[in-house]
Amino acid sequence: MLLPLLFWGILQHAAAQSDSLTLPVVQVHGSKVVPLFSTALMHRPDTALQLLTSTATSSEVLPLMGFFLKTYGSGSLATGAFRGTAAGHNTVVWNGFNIKNPMNGVIDFSLFPLSLTDELTLIEGGGSSLYGNGAIGATLMLNDQPDLRPGLHGMLNLRGGSFSDWRQSAALNFAKKNTAANLKLWHQAAANDFPLNPGGQRQQNARLKHFGLSQSNHLQLTARSQLSSFVWYQDARRQIPPSRTQTNTHAQQDDQVLRSGARWNCRRKNSMSSAQLGYFKEQLLFFNDLIDSSRSQSNTWTASLNHQHYLPHNKLLLKVQGEHQQAHTRETGTQQRYTLAAVAGWKYYSPSENSFLELFLRQELVDGKAVPVTGSAGANWRLAAHLITTVRFSRSYNVPTFNDLYWQDAFAKGNPDLKPETGYGLEWGLLLQPSENVHIHLRFHSTTVTHRILWAQFAGTWQPRNLDEVWSRGLSMKLAWSHRLHTWTFNHQAHLHLNRSSDVDNPSSQLIYTPVLTANYSVVAKKGPNSAVLQSNYNSRIFTTSDNNNRYALPPFALLNLHLMRHWKLGKHSITTALSINNFLNANYEIIKARPMPGRNFGWLVRWVFD
Repeated sequence: MLLPLLFWGILQHAAAQSDSLTLPVVQVHGSKVVPLFSTALMHRPDTALQLLTSTATSSEVLPLMGFFLKTYGSGSLATGAFRGTAAGHNTVVWNGFNIKNPMNGVIDFSLFPLSLTDELTLIEGGGSSLYGNGAIGATLMLNDQPDLRPGLHGMLNLRGGSFSDWRQSAALNFAKKNTAANLKLWHQAAANDFPLNPGGQRQQNARLKHFGLSQSNHLQLTARSQLSSFVWYQDARRQIPPSRTQTNTHAQQDDQVLRSGARWNCRRKNSMSSAQLGYFKEQLLFFNDLIDSSRSQSNTWTASLNHQHYLPHNKLLLKVQGEHQQAHTRETGTQQRYTLAAVAGWKYYSPSENSFLELFLRQELVDGKAVPVTGSAGANWRLAAHLITTVRFSRSYNVPTFNDLYWQDAFAKGNPDLKPETGYGLEWGLLLQPSENVHIHLRFHSTTVTHRILWAQFAGTWQPRNLDEVWSRGLSMKLAWSHRLHTWTFNHQAHLHLNRSSDVDNPSSQLIYTPVLTANYSVVAKKGPNSAVLQSNYNSRIFTTSDNNNRYALPPFALLNLHLMRHWKLGKHSITTALSINNFLNANYEIIKARPMPGRNFGWLVRWVFD
């Protein structure tokens, strides 16, 4: 692992002399691409809730932001349905790298602990013009940000909870002169043996063990250039519990991931250039009593050159990216893919900064064949002192996975003639900020996915085909306001996501496992070192059959969580404790049919921060 800078920093700290020298803060700049999409709708976890989510995964955090995830339970597979799109229509960008798996194309959000990253941002809508394959419904951005404070700093989180859920995470940061290093650790072990209702029997075969490590280094080469490196490793071993209607076959899935990358940045007076190199390796092993084992492995090499040029009220972006993916399973054999992409972007800011325009275009070659040109265009106008409106259009794509193209077994057969899926997005929004304490963001959207890839049975064999066209439309709304009452401060947030998703030929229907309405409300009450957080989530009815038969639909459910926290300051150290009651009302609910979710459960958390 790339730990030498960190270990060197610890030794330097331990051997420090009594005399000290004040050094300038290192300015380490990353080629952070999140701000490039100024017209996209972005979501970040509220800072008041960061303590509660510090030992959580993105599959536990995103529902607290009002999003629906199709999850099999704590630590199990969790996939997204952002803006009513499918599980393969989103991607994750880690430190500027698109890390979408080429085998199945599905992002499992339970495999992204927040403890291993510094910054999480969810960007709604099409983003293939910048981020590439799969960015149709949403893009999850994970970024490492260096702690530039000179010296050694650290944090330790200990969490325990019902059903033997134990989690630990730690972070260690060091910065001196022109270097900065960061190390993060994560561990979770849980039995997940919660009682099943009705009957009271405990869930079987649900244990999990999850370990992760991330490490980053930042070196200031000159006054204008920096070099950064990143590593992410994790090992997750998860038993897969049977549904109510299945026999326990003692199924288990093991995931091992290694991601590494390096980036060089150079800033000049009117421009910034960067180069990135990345290598990612993923292994998945599945086995049960009926299958000896099923193993898949993928390797990805990627490189890109980026250049941004700044003119008065204008910004130009140019990017060239190459990628080689190789994967192997018993069912697909060894397959590989080469891609080459070119990106051009332009942004304009009015002299008064009351409006701006942006345009991005991307042309990609996959094994020498051109993917349809993708792009996005957007504009912001300030209609009044506290009112901004936004219009945005995007065209995105999703390349068929190796499983879609080449899978061969007794029950299923891939289709090498599949076309890439294409997504068209149109949105319009309003941002109203009548005061510093009130924030209202409303966004209407429409997304159409053509050449949708769907597995279906043909002559008794499952095969994927470009069968239909899907249309999703709706709105996203965020409300935030705060006020004081005597000595208490209250911060409120509400999120609402309304999505009608259907086949274009049957617009009155709703896609399975895609609720029409999801909503979230939270309030943080704070007085001195004491805080209380009340969270509530609501999901409307979930259809489980394509004919939307109410008899088989999952009923709506609402969840209520309560958290009590206290903070102590002890010189340069601080300790924070939290007590949580989740599913306070003991709701009996399912997100996937025949797979019950836990009832009322408890948890505690202790955080120690030292400088």
